[in-house]
Amino acid sequence: MLNTLIKPVILRHIFSYITNNFNEAIRLSHVNLAFEDTIMNYSHVMWNNVFQCEMYDLEKIFDNVGLATKFCYVLYKMNIINIQNECKKTALIYAIHEGYVECLVLLCNNNEIDVNIKILYGDTILIWFSREGNKKFVEFLLKHDKIDVNIQNNGGDTALILAAHGGYKECVKLLLNHPNINVNVQDKNGNTALICATRKGYKECVELLLKHPNINVNIQNNKGNTALISVTNFGCIKCAKLLLNHPNINVNVQDKNGNTALILAKIKRNKECIELLLKHNKIDVNIQNICGKTSF
Repeated sequence: MLNTLIKPVILRHIFSYITNNFNEAIRLSHVNLAFEDTIMNYSHVMWNNVFQCEMYDLEKIFDNVGLATKFCYVLYKMNIINIQNECKKTALIYAIHEGYVECLVLLCNNNEIDVNIKILYGDTILIWFSREGNKKFVEFLLKHDKIDVNIQNNGGDTALILAAHGGYKECVKLLLNHPNINVNVQDKNGNTALICATRKGYKECVELLLKHPNINVNIQNNKGNTALISVTNFGCIKCAKLLLNHPNINVNVQDKNGNTALILAKIKRNKECIELLLKHNKIDVNIQNICGKTSF
């Protein structure tokens, strides 16, 4: 085993050998003990030094999809796919940023891959592709046995929250079908996937979320708004109908100003919402907000 404090000239030789003699390197990795001793069996500490060496420029590697794919294959074979450079970035992160599909599939098929590693703004790769509405990769990642579907980024968003916020119904459906999904996670503003979908008027996403057995339709965000209060503010009648038909809906929840959905509907002069709310058998028209005002 070579010393972990590898000299630059040795690093240059290793990097050149892997990138310029890729096919030979792969062949030798299976038959040549000397090659295994000098490259395949390097410790993770040594490989960290390789990545941190100024000559080992990952950004340049990932400027070329062919070289990047070869590079990822070497990492895959050597089982060192989670190694990070001095910026704490892995090959997986660079592959995501560049959109290199072959690299992503290759890396994610290795059992040692950290599929939950956080990248820009605390996103995981699942969060990243959910935000983009990329059904193909969301589906691919959800099949990985180590995937954590409920990780939150720096803003408290999960993959489900961002898929719902974007109206990506196919991604929402895939995420909801995962056995470990927590449908009620709240972001830093207290919003759930349901609140986000409701505010945006994404009826099909709202419908999918309401069918989940663990959905809590009455969660309040930091302003005290529920999905129903939010829909009253933003006026999606179809979403309002779906919420009011849910058996656990509480139509009389008050926000931080004491307003109910009915009071807000009156303030907004939303006649359709007022009519819908008044038809609910548990509506309380006498609730007062902090100013002492009722809905009538």
